[in-house]
Amino acid sequence: MEKVDFKKDLDYLFKPSSREFTVISVPPLKYLMVDGEGDPNTSVDYMNAIGALYSVSYTLKFMSKMKWDRTM
Repeated sequence: MEKVDFKKDLDYLFKPSSREFTVISVPPLKYLMVDGEGDPNTSVDYMNAIGALYSVSYTLKFMSKMKWDRTM
């Protein structure tokens, strides 16, 4: 499975000029996210959401690797 390096492939998004204002167009990308409001330093809901987000993203990352390995 080929690794995707977004900082390399989309370097213009990560290395804007520090000398001038630049408008960039960000291409459509897929994200996992949580949405909410309040103080993330004290919110129990925030901690639970981040825990769930981590669990889902970690599982999906390794499921995608297993699926790829089985097709070889």
